[in-house]
Amino acid sequence: MTRYWSFAAWTRRAQALDYLELRRSLRPPWVYCWAIVDPADVLIGTLTLFVLHGEPLRGEIGYALSPTHQGRGLAGEALRLAIEHAFMQLGLQRIEADVDPRNEPSWRLLERLGFRREALLHDRCRRGDEIGDAAIYGLERDQGTRSGARAAPLL
Repeated sequence: MTRYWSFAAWTRRAQALDYLELRRSLRPPWVYCWAIVDPADVLIGTLTLFVLHGEPLRGEIGYALSPTHQGRGLAGEALRLAIEHAFMQLGLQRIEADVDPRNEPSWRLLERLGFRREALLHDRCRRGDEIGDAAIYGLERDQGTRSGARAAPLL
């Protein structure tokens, strides 16, 4: 699940606790964190929306889903809900995503939701023990509201 993250997989419980504590310290309206859970209320993924300042008001979105739950449309459903929240409730004008270009399922999902690849930045970020490229995707408000986002409760 962490193959394309900007840090290596955790090997100690304390690393996960530190990560969660950091996320909890970033309160809305600056960051929104959602848990993606299965019907038994077991955590299977996460989705985070960072609200970035500037004109126009924009955000950056990131998500992860357990490999055993991928390919079922769950990440797409979670993203649609977060996109709707970002555009309709928060008034964002733009959402960006930074994706490892080798993560084809992720960038294909973004493209299905209306995101467009705007840049490929070489040697931009650390992914585990290597320096990797980043594909930057963008979705503007008028694209997002046409991409099938609908009113529904958040996860």
